[in-house]
Amino acid sequence: MEIKGGQLRILTSDELYEIHLATLEILERIGVKVLEHKALRMLGEAGALVDVKEKIARIPEYLIEEAVKKAPSGFTLFGRGHGYKLRLEDKRVNFSMQGTSVHVLDLETGKRRASTLKDSENFCRLADALENIHHASAGVVRARDVPENVAHVYQLFAGFRNTTKTLDGETYGQAVAMDGIRMASVVAGGEEELKKRPLLLGFHNPVSPLQHSEMLTEGLMLYAKYRQPVLIAPEAQAGATAPVSLAGLLAQQNAEILSGILIAELANPGAPVLYGTVSTIMDMKTGNLALGAIEAGLINVVTAQLAHYYGLPSRG
Repeated sequence: MEIKGGQLRILTSDELYEIHLATLEILERIGVKVLEHKALRMLGEAGALVDVKEKIARIPEYLIEEAVKKAPSGFTLFGRGHGYKLRLEDKRVNFSMQGTSVHVLDLETGKRRASTLKDSENFCRLADALENIHHASAGVVRARDVPENVAHVYQLFAGFRNTTKTLDGETYGQAVAMDGIRMASVVAGGEEELKKRPLLLGFHNPVSPLQHSEMLTEGLMLYAKYRQPVLIAPEAQAGATAPVSLAGLLAQQNAEILSGILIAELANPGAPVLYGTVSTIMDMKTGNLALGAIEAGLINVVTAQLAHYYGLPSRG
């Protein structure tokens, strides 16, 4: 372990290369399950060996290399106002709000309660005021006092109204993703302007082990079409949905991320992506996801190292 150039490094260059080789073997021999039929067809047409019945694509090395070359090494995400820009690249560090909490601790009563749209608005205003928070999230909490099927619309509207900083968009299926694209297009001044000045950061979470769900893959491809950046971040659990060793988890996670990047680049070459992770270990005593474990921090460090290895921006 060393700190070099202001960055913590756990693995050597040779060890990163070993993970890369193991990843290529996973992708070519085991493959990934892709439940969205258009994405599966695109992979087959590009040169992957596709089992249509099992919905598995076995991906050769050259497709991964081409996808990584097409993905930009950095990009700019824009806020509602023309004055706010967030550059995501290389060693530049930004801080974001977290997301998707379903409860808040009420400051007036001191008790936990279901989160509301008003909470979402307040958190956006808070993010807007905090100079060391660079990216806001209208979905920092889930608005549970509005209909679930339109909560994403209410929350994005709350985000645009209450912060000039950059925002998340939702990618849970084509319809939900398109709602966000349409709203952001209004703010940007049209679809073509939105493509030039992306306003939304989408999320694609592969389903470990080695699966891409239908809904999120639909959203991934739609965001790629409109050139809105997408974070590709597995939430693998060592000892549960991934090998118990961290090296094994990192190789599997890498296969999930790189295959997701390939889908985005096939949908629209040059689509901006972030190499990400939410992975950690399973608590063997309780069976719970241990997001606060030391191993989660180690995984985040190596994830950033792997992102730099491929020349891609990262998020942990």
